[in-house]
Amino acid sequence: MNKKAFGLSLSIVLLMCMCPGAQADDDDDFLFKKGDIYATPMAGAIFYLDDDQTDLKTSFIVGGRIGGFVTDHISVEGDFDYSWTQYNGLPEPLVPSGQPYEGMNANNYYIFINALYNFNPIAKNLSPYLLGGVGWNGMRTGILNEDGFAGQVGAGLHYGLTEYALLRPEIRWMGVQNPKESNLIVSIGLAVNLPYRRKEAPPPPAPVWKDFDEDGVPDHLDQCPTTPKGCIVDAEGCPLDADKDGVCDGIDQCPDTPLGVMVDEVGCPLAPEKVTLTWAQGLTFALGSAQLTETAKGSLNDLMKIAREHPGVVVEIGGYTDSTGSAVFNQRLSEQRAISVRNHMVLNGIPPDRLITIGYGETNFIATNATPEGREQNRRVEFKFLGQDALGLPLLHFKLGKSELTDQSMRDLNDIADKLKANPTVRVQIAAYTDSSGSAELNKRLSLKRATMVKDMLVAKGVAAENLKPVGRGATNFLTTNATQEGREKNRRVEFTIFWK
Repeated sequence: MNKKAFGLSLSIVLLMCMCPGAQADDDDDFLFKKGDIYATPMAGAIFYLDDDQTDLKTSFIVGGRIGGFVTDHISVEGDFDYSWTQYNGLPEPLVPSGQPYEGMNANNYYIFINALYNFNPIAKNLSPYLLGGVGWNGMRTGILNEDGFAGQVGAGLHYGLTEYALLRPEIRWMGVQNPKESNLIVSIGLAVNLPYRRKEAPPPPAPVWKDFDEDGVPDHLDQCPTTPKGCIVDAEGCPLDADKDGVCDGIDQCPDTPLGVMVDEVGCPLAPEKVTLTWAQGLTFALGSAQLTETAKGSLNDLMKIAREHPGVVVEIGGYTDSTGSAVFNQRLSEQRAISVRNHMVLNGIPPDRLITIGYGETNFIATNATPEGREQNRRVEFKFLGQDALGLPLLHFKLGKSELTDQSMRDLNDIADKLKANPTVRVQIAAYTDSSGSAELNKRLSLKRATMVKDMLVAKGVAAENLKPVGRGATNFLTTNATQEGREKNRRVEFTIFWK
């Protein structure tokens, strides 16, 4: 086999053997990308195909490349190679008389600037490329020192082993001007990133906001962070309550409960329901008086029958007027009428400790005051059955604009805690109200804050937390007028409603 055929055959065999068989993970991409800088030490064999002037032996060649990728496909590199070989024999004209020439050493140096075009991968992490370069060749011997222009073309493969390194088998044809040579080089190298290219980090996951009460509003925006699960809330995370019964929309199974009716935990009216008697239904008083008429006394018989059927309940007797007359007069008149009803019921056998009287004056109208019929509906007495409760829990009152109880209410709170601990089978609704100062939204939040504060204070004193339910009612259901400081102090309150489990 002549030297040229042997070189070509060996080149093909080497390239076939050097194609790696290792498999990378499916999710890894170990090929070069734009911006990568690499260094590649290489080693192989050089075949002198056309070297009539030198007649050099086939030998090893070593070298290295330093380059970088200017795009994902194009790279530019500096190339240095060195080969050490021997003469086969020099032509007579080139050898000085008497000089030996067979077996003499020849040192060959090659410096190139190469440009590579890297194709798209043909298999996982396997990309072929074409190479072209121009440069300088220098041969140093004991007889000849030659320098000249050199050029080369070639082809090879990049195979990504890891993100650190790529295997690089390559075949090149090199032409040298002086001495005139035609060489074939087969080599293999290991290309290493400087530094190695790290994969781009995946984008950080979207922030996961904490939502303690799972109402869809993150804690850092939630103004009501302990909303019961299932409640429909507003943009600030506070429960919506269309019928103002203290049970939020979403849980409320009776969403159209009339205002003021006591409800159970799912928002449905408690039995017995609130009883409202108006002048039109026979509960009448003498004009401008708190004296019950005989007709009014007869109308109370049904109410007293209900009270006797539920011997443990406390009944709230609330008196109301229309808007006729002054607020002070109406307030006093409503209180006197409620007391008149209470006295009549006591005389008919209802225990006095089960009856609470409140005068609401000209507040909480249920109809217009522009017509005689509407005023007639507003002049009324309402009866609330507050549950099977004979504890007589007092109202608590707050200082203006604060969630701070008055001194008297702090003392009352201790008594309330003692009574509740002595009656662990009851559950308590803690309903907080404000006066009319401030906006409706502010008052709503303030009342809930106050109710929650009272709950926390009772829990701290030993009352079971699961028996307490705070409700913020805001600026609603005023006990009296907000036109005076005394009236506003009465309206800033907490009411306790007790139900048996």
